[in-house]
Amino acid sequence: SIASLLLLLTLDLGGVKIGKDELQALKWSAVGLTIVTLVSSILAILFLQRGESQPKWLRALSRFAFRISSEFGRAEVVFTPPALISIFGFYQGDTLGQMWLTLAFAILVTIKPIEKLISIGTELYRLLTDRVESRRVGTIDRIDSPSIVRVSLQSDASWSTGNAYVARLPDATNTLLLPLFEQVHDGKVIGTGYMTPSDSAQSRGLAVGDVALAPSTIDRNDLIKKLSKTNFAVELVGFVVENSEIGSLRFEISGQHSLREGHLVFCNEEDQRVYFQVLNAKTTEESFDENPRGTIIVTAAQLGIWDEKLGFQKFGWLPTMNAPVFTSLSGVSESTAFGEDSEFSLGHIPESQLEVKADINELREFHAAVLGATGTGKTELAFDIIRKAADSGAKVFCVDFTGEYVPRLNDLKPHVISLSADLAQELDSMIFAVESGDFGGQKAQQLLMSFEDTVRQDVENQVRSFLEDSEQCVAIITLDEVTNTRATLRATEYYLSSIFGWARLNRKAKKILIALEEAHTVIPEQNFYSYDKVDTTAVVGRIAQIALQGRKYGVGLLLVSQRTALVSKTVLSQCNTVFCFSLVDQTSLTYLENVFGKEHIQSIPNLGTFQMVAYGKGVLSQRPVIVQIPEDEKKRKASKALDKPAASASDEQVP
Repeated sequence: SIASLLLLLTLDLGGVKIGKDELQALKWSAVGLTIVTLVSSILAILFLQRGESQPKWLRALSRFAFRISSEFGRAEVVFTPPALISIFGFYQGDTLGQMWLTLAFAILVTIKPIEKLISIGTELYRLLTDRVESRRVGTIDRIDSPSIVRVSLQSDASWSTGNAYVARLPDATNTLLLPLFEQVHDGKVIGTGYMTPSDSAQSRGLAVGDVALAPSTIDRNDLIKKLSKTNFAVELVGFVVENSEIGSLRFEISGQHSLREGHLVFCNEEDQRVYFQVLNAKTTEESFDENPRGTIIVTAAQLGIWDEKLGFQKFGWLPTMNAPVFTSLSGVSESTAFGEDSEFSLGHIPESQLEVKADINELREFHAAVLGATGTGKTELAFDIIRKAADSGAKVFCVDFTGEYVPRLNDLKPHVISLSADLAQELDSMIFAVESGDFGGQKAQQLLMSFEDTVRQDVENQVRSFLEDSEQCVAIITLDEVTNTRATLRATEYYLSSIFGWARLNRKAKKILIALEEAHTVIPEQNFYSYDKVDTTAVVGRIAQIALQGRKYGVGLLLVSQRTALVSKTVLSQCNTVFCFSLVDQTSLTYLENVFGKEHIQSIPNLGTFQMVAYGKGVLSQRPVIVQIPEDEKKRKASKALDKPAASASDEQVP
């Protein structure tokens, strides 16, 4: 612009006779346009790189100024007015000369023969001297620091993700590029690649800015291994984008990959391999001035650094912008060591053999909850926990109203404890009598209280006999004979009080676990109390006492339920380990957001069968983790067997 302005201002049109006024108008119009271009260039230089801290209107002004200067500041624009004024102002007597000069200038502007001759000469020199090892595919269009390179591809060039490319950077250094994707922009095909510094990045015969196919001696997979700092097969799946956080990574997908919810990816930060688990993904547009490209942005939660003994440990920082994101192709990332007898495998990370461990002692001492809709796998996990607790020497009480526990745990030879048929029937009758008033109120109450003392003594004897038995490890409390709701709740309270009473008298003499199947039927939230409020309150109060004080006496809880909304929050809030299978009701998701955090809540409704989010003191991971429980054919058959008619089911032993 400055050069053109000097030319225009020094042009003297005083001697022009034909079209003087028109040429003067062209001159001063060109001067005005050149000044506008010059000012726009200065504004763009001053403000374009100031970042997001500057006011919005100033950012808009700088972008507008950049567009003006880039459009009107090209050589063919700024030098055309001085050339035309010179041709038609100073060669007015030579029409043929005007024609040839105009034609020559048009050829220089449109065809650019000098640039073409230089390019042909350079290419010919390379061919004659045999200095080009790889075919040139394009030139560097721009570099998005750090590490992202945009390449303007030739019309016949290929930008294959199966190849590697070599580039000559503006500072005359060499780099290898791993292709990510390509897009159309401003009439050109732009290939995006990830910069991989390498000693083997040879670029003989390449000029600054050139990009060519790398020599066949360079293996793309070796480059990815070197970039990822691994010794196992990995794939580059994307790169970190804006708005990532320490606990939540956002990265843009490169090409086509088979990532799914729950899959494991990792980045390298400070020489540490930091793992993340895919939770969500959404489509968006990548802005590239014009012609935005549709892409997928993945959200992944940080799991942390893997320790084979301690599991996932938090990492206190986030990957840098444009950092590469990898996934393991073999599914085997790390090894898992089981150092304590109390540790057991919950399952593995989806599409990986990396096992997630739990500690049965931590689960029992600090209480655990297993939540999930019907058919998602929560009862199967409860059985696994019960078996592990029994193996660890704990005494397990299962309060079961479903009838599944006896046949499914028969290999543990469970001890079934229940009220005798006579006691159950008499308790049912007395409660009904008190409610109907047949015995005259106070007298009926006294008879019921006296009878309750007898029932309590029978319950205490059953509980004490089981706890002091050296062989039996699992007791299943079945209340099949108690059909009245109030009688069921009252009998449940008897058993719970007896268990806790024995534990207080024999502090930590035994490790005790109480498993409540369909916990919402026993300890419902207060809003769901029915007419039996007194008995329900007694049961909830006893369970709450165990939840709050049980650790002192070696008593732990395992709650199994379909919805958090139905379970007493007083008790549920004391469960320091939560296993959540698929849930869809908003009340449960709102409650669980306080347990897992908002990132995992969106993934819970999408969990598949035998997939869960696990987190808490009993899980060897400092962050929530999605776990895939392997489907066991033996368990499936055992569960299916319960659906058979009783006559045929009794003929076979159910494992």
